[in-house]
Amino acid sequence: MWINNPRNGSKSTIVNSLENTPVSRSTGNLLHQCPGCNNLWAISSYRPVAGDSVFFRTSPARQNGELTRVISDARHPDFCWCGVPFPGTTAVQVSQSFAVANLHAALRSALSLMGEKSSVLDEMQILTTKVTSSMLRKLRGERSDRGAAAA
Repeated sequence: MWINNPRNGSKSTIVNSLENTPVSRSTGNLLHQCPGCNNLWAISSYRPVAGDSVFFRTSPARQNGELTRVISDARHPDFCWCGVPFPGTTAVQVSQSFAVANLHAALRSALSLMGEKSSVLDEMQILTTKVTSSMLRKLRGERSDRGAAAA
């Protein structure tokens, strides 16, 4: 989990080394519990170097009466959905701002792959949680399907 530094108000967490990451008895994969968001990952010890690729998930959304898909999460191959890196050869301390920067970079890459402008992300000041499809719709100025009550 995130540790608060009272001197400067920043938050950080520690990612274990590969050596200190437990191995599953049934699959032989590394079992990594992300210290940033507690997601549990089964990581192959034979994972290839991925380069500049990005993984992203989409969610359905209505835009101008049409059903479209919007990016709800994005991550780079060696990072969790929250932006914290997977274990490496040595244990590392990761700041929350570093994790947010990783998340921004992954979202920019995913948005460009989908042909959308990444300027949506420039309007976000600080992300402390993952970006949801509803957050992206609000930033794009899209309206929800629900009506507002009038008095």
